[in-house]
Amino acid sequence: MPNQDATTLDRCVTDPAFAAEQWAFLLEKVASQDETELESATEALENCGPVGDAAIQALGQRLHNRPADLGSQRIYWICTLLGRGGERSKAFQDHLVAIACDAAIDLHARERAVWCLSEIGPLPPALREALQGQVPSAPERMKRLLQAALGLVAVSLMLSLLTGCDADPNAIRDAIAQTVNQPANQSTTPSSAPVLPSGTPSPSSSSVPGQLVSTGINPKLTPGIPQRTQQSILIASFNIQTFGEKKVGNRTMAEQIAAIIRLFDVVAIQEVRAKDQTVIPRLLQYVNAQGARYDYILGPRLGRSDSKEQYCYIYDTNRLLSSPQASYTVEDNADLLHREPLVARFVTRVPQGYPPFTFSLMNIHTDPDEVKLEMPIMHTVLRGVREYEWATAGEDDVLMMGDLNCEPSRFGPLAQVPGIYWIIQNEPTNTRKTKLYDNIIFDSGLTSEYTGRGGVLDFAGWFGISMEEALTISDHMPVWGEFRLFEQPAYGSPAVANQPGTGAPFR
Repeated sequence: MPNQDATTLDRCVTDPAFAAEQWAFLLEKVASQDETELESATEALENCGPVGDAAIQALGQRLHNRPADLGSQRIYWICTLLGRGGERSKAFQDHLVAIACDAAIDLHARERAVWCLSEIGPLPPALREALQGQVPSAPERMKRLLQAALGLVAVSLMLSLLTGCDADPNAIRDAIAQTVNQPANQSTTPSSAPVLPSGTPSPSSSSVPGQLVSTGINPKLTPGIPQRTQQSILIASFNIQTFGEKKVGNRTMAEQIAAIIRLFDVVAIQEVRAKDQTVIPRLLQYVNAQGARYDYILGPRLGRSDSKEQYCYIYDTNRLLSSPQASYTVEDNADLLHREPLVARFVTRVPQGYPPFTFSLMNIHTDPDEVKLEMPIMHTVLRGVREYEWATAGEDDVLMMGDLNCEPSRFGPLAQVPGIYWIIQNEPTNTRKTKLYDNIIFDSGLTSEYTGRGGVLDFAGWFGISMEEALTISDHMPVWGEFRLFEQPAYGSPAVANQPGTGAPFR
């Protein structure tokens, strides 16, 4: 990648306003064959601010001309940018309907055109009739989007219970049963873990293994996070923005991310974006360089665009037991979510004779453009996972965590689930400290192991770095909660989420 292009992409990723000005450049790079360019351009387009009126006109004209080399990825993002323009894009409704009705265009691009129409507003009668003609033969997700664009159903009514998973329940139970008896120092790294490519530098061979080489840590700013003790564990969630080859290949940045991870017993990570499946094992070299013994669980690559994303859990094997066989991706047959959650089960290591805290984590990252489609069904997602966890493992402690791209006031039906509690209440979680996007959510009556302590890690202050430097690590800050090491009796009625009065028990 030319140096000037790389510099421009880097700024686009960290500066949404600048990214909006560079929309034409980003549309060029989002179809790049270079993975680093593609991932950076995708991230910049996902986070860029609204484009100006002149850009709206130019984008609409591109859809009108539709040259053969435009491609599905550019169409997808042109529709996305027009949709963010709302009513300002109304003049191009006919172009968008033409895209939506063109079977030769990639389905995901056509779906994004329909989403764009729903953002713009009511359709003229002729265009409405053309769009209605697509409904009977449309796939399930496209049908729901078409109905929303036509105003035939309210988004809040698009509910379909997510049930089941892609894992064998017996294998999951067996994996947990086997790891419970492992010695604390025995690695649980799966034999199928990717092998590092030849020539990959080993952090452990450095003259300063595991030490930050670019900056120190300000100890005065760390007391907000409790020390890990023999009585409690720290559970965190961290959207490491566009984590891939570029970040793991930057020693300073990799060591900073590793230092953050070592503060916690388990971290649910969003936005692992690399096709190269060695980036997480390489990150673990940094995490474990000082003698720690962390392992990982990595989910499949998910997403509707060419830029796919993986969920990941990184956990301290000296403190917790788990296994890739004790994890699964939720089945979403109705295609309600852009990225289906990754669920993993964990058991705390405790002295013999004491009850370990067993819990399941559900890692989620909503589509920032489809929050109003995904959040109204999030209580259904939680209910499906909780019912499955109880039915297959007898587990009642289920924590939903990740980047929801919205604050609690927009949780909708999720906020009405009996006993529901979210740790982050009124504190920004993005690095610029302007928005509350990330959270850890659970039933306070069932998960009584929560100590009441939780918050957001300001890693910029901790490392003593500038905002510009912090944004190169991530545009999100980690969120965390402290939980007791031992299983506690539930405080409330063990009713299944969103089923008040049914008496459906977990126990």
